[in-house]
Amino acid sequence: MSGQSFKMRAEHKAPIIGESLYLWAGNQFDLPRVHDSLQKRELTSRVDVYQLSTADWLSHLTRGTPPLGVMDYSCTTSHSNIYYFGGDCGHDDCYNNTLNVLNTIKMEWTSCSNAKQSLMKKSLAGMISLEFDGAEYLVIIGGLGSTPTVYHPQFQYDQLNDGYVRTNEQLLYNVSTGQFTVPSVSGQCCPPTDGFIIEKITTTGNRGIMFGGMVTVNGDETTFTNSVYILSVTHSIINWEILKPGAIPNEGPWLMERFSHASAIINGDSTSPTLVVIGGLDKNTQLVNECLLFDSMTTGQYSCRKIPLPESVTGRYSHSLTAVTMSPHCVWLVIVGGYERFRMKDVGGGKKEPISTLIGDTNRLIMIIELVYSEAGEWIVQSVLDGNDLTSKNYQEKYELYSKTRTWWMDQLIEYPTEREMKLQRYIQSLHEDLQVAHESKVSLQEALVEANKQVKGDDSNDIMSSVLEEMRQEQEKLIEEKQIITEDHEKLKLKVADNEVFITEILEEKTQVEEKKQIITESYEKLKVTVADMEEEKEQYLKEKQIIIDDNQNLKSDISEKDKVIAKLTSQSLAVADVKGLRVEDFESEEYLVPVVPDDPLLQIDWEEEGKIEEWGDTSLKERLELTEKQLLLTRTALDNALKDLNQMKETMRELTTSSTDPDATMETAVEEKDSYFSNYGHHGIHEEMLKDKVRMDSYELFITKNTEIFKDKVVLDIGCGTGILSLFAVKAGASHVFAIDQSPIIYKAVEIVRENGVDDKITFIRGEVESARLPVDSVDVLISEWMGYFLLFESMLDTVLYARDKWLNDKKNVYPNRCNMSLVAMGDEYEYNSKIKFWENVRGSKQTKN
Repeated sequence: MSGQSFKMRAEHKAPIIGESLYLWAGNQFDLPRVHDSLQKRELTSRVDVYQLSTADWLSHLTRGTPPLGVMDYSCTTSHSNIYYFGGDCGHDDCYNNTLNVLNTIKMEWTSCSNAKQSLMKKSLAGMISLEFDGAEYLVIIGGLGSTPTVYHPQFQYDQLNDGYVRTNEQLLYNVSTGQFTVPSVSGQCCPPTDGFIIEKITTTGNRGIMFGGMVTVNGDETTFTNSVYILSVTHSIINWEILKPGAIPNEGPWLMERFSHASAIINGDSTSPTLVVIGGLDKNTQLVNECLLFDSMTTGQYSCRKIPLPESVTGRYSHSLTAVTMSPHCVWLVIVGGYERFRMKDVGGGKKEPISTLIGDTNRLIMIIELVYSEAGEWIVQSVLDGNDLTSKNYQEKYELYSKTRTWWMDQLIEYPTEREMKLQRYIQSLHEDLQVAHESKVSLQEALVEANKQVKGDDSNDIMSSVLEEMRQEQEKLIEEKQIITEDHEKLKLKVADNEVFITEILEEKTQVEEKKQIITESYEKLKVTVADMEEEKEQYLKEKQIIIDDNQNLKSDISEKDKVIAKLTSQSLAVADVKGLRVEDFESEEYLVPVVPDDPLLQIDWEEEGKIEEWGDTSLKERLELTEKQLLLTRTALDNALKDLNQMKETMRELTTSSTDPDATMETAVEEKDSYFSNYGHHGIHEEMLKDKVRMDSYELFITKNTEIFKDKVVLDIGCGTGILSLFAVKAGASHVFAIDQSPIIYKAVEIVRENGVDDKITFIRGEVESARLPVDSVDVLISEWMGYFLLFESMLDTVLYARDKWLNDKKNVYPNRCNMSLVAMGDEYEYNSKIKFWENVRGSKQTKN
């Protein structure tokens, strides 16, 4: 196919104006799945036009605001206008109820009515254009959509289990007045239906035909139907007639049920209107590989038959079909796009979603079926043209031949006059000349006719005169009508010129805007280059700061060692609060704070590894030893309680020393700074490197997650304190459908780069912030994972945060992993260390220094 390549698409229409097909929107790969956006408007502001004369696709930019309903919309034509109603936005089953018109001369969109608040939002409806009572109407029938704001009692609205509504609602739109009306119905009306076809069956008139679709039968909401209806429309009533099996003679059994099929109407000069139906899905959601022809629809003696076509033509659904009359006895059926496969995909949780595959074969994207009317009085297939055929020389020759046939066809419509008619025509011409002379000489019409009558000789003069007078009267009326038509055409031409001038002005304005945007983009590009250079400098600064942080981390470890000594002093000596203010760094340099709080604590003197057993404690009985142990535990607990009290008093004193007593928010600010410092420490990769290199830890998590895929497969997972995202990566590896990872520290930005580098950024969504204030894009999750244990299990623990997330989002409160931990304590003794650190002070160069 030459010219612009055609994009794969489905759920569209391709109406014809003149000799061009106008294809707008539809379901496409690059269609943004949003309600409205600049990118979506750029896509839907273009209409692809297929020119039969050249077999070329050309893309035209439109003016005005295009509709939002881009899929499964209703469509019909009137003169040079194409009307579009409703449709699906392409995201979250969002439906529309606007009526818009595209003027194909100006390529401009216009909204037709302000009554959309009372119209049901829907797609998969039907719309045709009919003319009656001297006016043109759009008839809109049925469809599937959201809950309506207005219910009309004469129609039905089926509430489906998935929350949508299917209806047989009918509306009339008067094209001249721009008003919607709700008609009454009579006869056997169709039930709530969607996905059907509807066509008008007369070029001018008020009748239409409807076939197939999806309905609800005995609670089954996905029943495909094969019902055929004939409808007659007036300005206030729509009368329905159902054609039952036997009413339409056909080859074989009654027609097959179908949905998402396509149709076109053939209106020949010497043939009855014929309905063509191709493709669709049957009741088992399999392709319907057949083409049906409904004949003799205007006579009431209906007939239906199948014509053979290859599966490359019929094996599709949600496509478009357009009939183009090439001669009195030849029609081209143009079929465009569609889906070639339908299947249900298991998405987990016992749910399935429909999946449709677009036709991608370039030879099948657009095809032409050539039908000719045989001497036997029926339409037969002459040829089928695929994508390769449309680019061949034979196609051009075939089209040119039909173009000549069209010229000959129009020549045959000219009727040549008889000899007597020529004589009368010459006589009338003479009268015209005499009438002109008489008018110029101010002679009355009667005198001119009498003078002309004198020139007539023979017995048939009276007959000729009467005939001439009648011809003159008719000619005068025709001249008046032609003058009126010329005047109207002149006014239309003036309006068209004015529109063109406005169009040119708008194009010049758009050109100026484009040049301005180009200048802005150029300036933005220069600024971007400067920004990139600044980012390189910031990167170097970041590397320097990173090294400083590493150094500070080493210093921090040293500080922790010093703080351990402080804690030892506080636990070994019950210092008063006032004494804390006088403490100095030098006071903690001694190793005396390694002395146990309980002197000669037996629990600290047991060598658990020596010969694999515990030495006996003298000759005391087991009961006495247990009593002694309980006393020692009581003393230890009392000492620990006192130490905790002193520690809390010390914290309060330090807070008083570091904050102003006049600032009530100082304590709160200190707490915030401590929290920020905590998250900041986890923002550097050093601490994460230490954890990732912990083989026991990492093996445990990886083995649990990847070996228990039944827990994670097709589940939504929440990762609390994700860090570098390693647990999220394990969850995706185990088959999780999506992972939401939360972390407050800046390391989350590195995690984003990590998952992008591993090609799973579509499976993991990162959220920076505290869990207690975070918002998830979903209401609930299936599994919660977190590395929530701190040093010695509870130090720096995140358990409270994990429990908060469990209660807020988790479906099954048991699916928290890890969900069980064991804490094991063992006392040990080292005689060498005890002698060198404790006993040493009992004899220092002959002096006792146990008070150090």
